[in-house]
Amino acid sequence: MKTLRMNLITNLTIFLLFPIILFSCKEKGSDRSVVDGKSVVDEKSVVDEKSVVDEKSVVDEKSVVDEKSVVDQKIEVPREEFEVQYQIVLGASTTCVLSQASGSVKYWDRIPTGEAAIDSGIQEIIFTAAEAEEEVAKVEQLAVGEKHICILMDNEKVKCWGGNKAGQLGKFEKDLEDVSSDKSAYVDFGNELKVKQIATGHSSFHTCAILDNDKVKCWGNNNKGQLGIKDQAGVVDIKNRGDEKDEMGDKLPFVDLGEDNLAEKIAVGDHHTCAILQNDKVKCWGSNDYEQLGINSGDGYVDFGDRHAMELSLGFDKSCALLNDGSVKCWGSNGMGFLGQSKEDSSVNLGAGVKVKQISVGHTHICALLDDDKVKCWGSNDNGELGKANEMAVESLAKMGDQLPIVDLGGEGAEEISLGYKRSCAVLTNEKIKCWGFANEEDQTSVVGVASIRGIVDEEDEMGDNFRDVDLGNW
Repeated sequence: MKTLRMNLITNLTIFLLFPIILFSCKEKGSDRSVVDGKSVVDEKSVVDEKSVVDEKSVVDEKSVVDEKSVVDQKIEVPREEFEVQYQIVLGASTTCVLSQASGSVKYWDRIPTGEAAIDSGIQEIIFTAAEAEEEVAKVEQLAVGEKHICILMDNEKVKCWGGNKAGQLGKFEKDLEDVSSDKSAYVDFGNELKVKQIATGHSSFHTCAILDNDKVKCWGNNNKGQLGIKDQAGVVDIKNRGDEKDEMGDKLPFVDLGEDNLAEKIAVGDHHTCAILQNDKVKCWGSNDYEQLGINSGDGYVDFGDRHAMELSLGFDKSCALLNDGSVKCWGSNGMGFLGQSKEDSSVNLGAGVKVKQISVGHTHICALLDDDKVKCWGSNDNGELGKANEMAVESLAKMGDQLPIVDLGGEGAEEISLGYKRSCAVLTNEKIKCWGFANEEDQTSVVGVASIRGIVDEEDEMGDNFRDVDLGNW
């Protein structure tokens, strides 16, 4: 009887304590909550005891946060986290495609070969880690300029080829302005520094890199101070770098980002450069002829109010930022209203409830990849670069918002977009590539990469299913 009584007491105690223990276990495991049933908070996104969820957020028993809740601005997923099969980058006239799987590159249009500019067709390039090694090195990032191409390889080193008149390849070659890909050499950054990101603009003659110490070095054309170099007196240096001997390596200065500032991302325009810093601020330097530096505050940073930039894209005379709330803000030249917003607007109007996940700026047009994988473009359309027929431009604010049409990609969505000089390309959700806009009528493969297509959208039936994919062959 005594034994039976003890067993009853023990079972009753466990029964009463079990909910408390279970509740405690749930509390301890709550830092691994799942947002929208899919997103897992990474190592950098930490919601501690001091974080506050506003009144509109609703967290149910499965730790699901609705669309209106705001936990912490750091929780947004960077663009690099989205997995796509191809990375596509457009220059002034050259188009490059990187296969993420093989790490090889294909490109088309005319680019210098070291002797003359010839039509390359669609060519594939496979790189070795070094001339003395047989091991194949994979390409991880592309940067395409006016007349040059740079690649970041999986050994964290950079190679560049093409035009070198301003030193944009980072290697001085006497009496040689053009360098072919097979003659390209590693760019010397000095002190055994490795590279995390490279950037150049589609019509630019300078190149920049974020190094493994999170500092920035730029080289090439510097006529507007776009390399971000100052002399000892703090005066902007406008001398080119890389077009003479002994200008690279340890002798190439770091960009002056301000005291203790380190770079997170870098973007390059024609004659200006911008960086997202690790403190979430944006700093720009170089030409400000069209107010493309966005310096409208006394501290020298671009002012986004209580928002911050996640991604930057720069063009000839304008700059755009994708902000952490999914909106887009552009600044610089607004001739004919090509920015898609007025100075008084806090962001570009792309329609009610629209969120953006990528922004790309061309020479005189801009495109946004929306969170539903659709694409909207605005600005100049004189070569069909907006993918819209029978309209020269979307230059009026009245044509923006819900009035701005979706680019017809034949029923497919887009995973990535890239803009160049009067043309646009998209990697589709079916892993195909479509390009539209300017093409050389005498050499119709030069831009769009597809034979027998002019690329100029001047008829209603030239987009959608009627506009063929770029044929990359077996890849």
